[in-house]
Amino acid sequence: MRSRIIWAMVASGVVLIWIGLVHFHLSALQEPDPVETRAANAAKQFFVRLASYQGIPQQPLDTEASIETGGTHYGLDCGVCHGVDGRAQTPPGQWMYPRRGSH
Repeated sequence: MRSRIIWAMVASGVVLIWIGLVHFHLSALQEPDPVETRAANAAKQFFVRLASYQGIPQQPLDTEASIETGGTHYGLDCGVCHGVDGRAQTPPGQWMYPRRGSH
């Protein structure tokens, strides 16, 4: 147990030093630098691969309820930036990367 704590502290220290050395800036206002882009792509690939091991989920028994739940989720979490129809550029979304029209 003690060695885990020591390793966690060492790893945290290394990460903090690395962030300080490369001036790793996380911002939705600037275009990401190559390191941030690589880190995000690596994380995305890792989680997609991890999810793929679980296989394709079964079709929901109640499709209408599933659609309604998805619409509620979109309205609460996604619509703020993407707009009600998914095509709008709302004030919060206009400052995020990638910029509208750049993808």
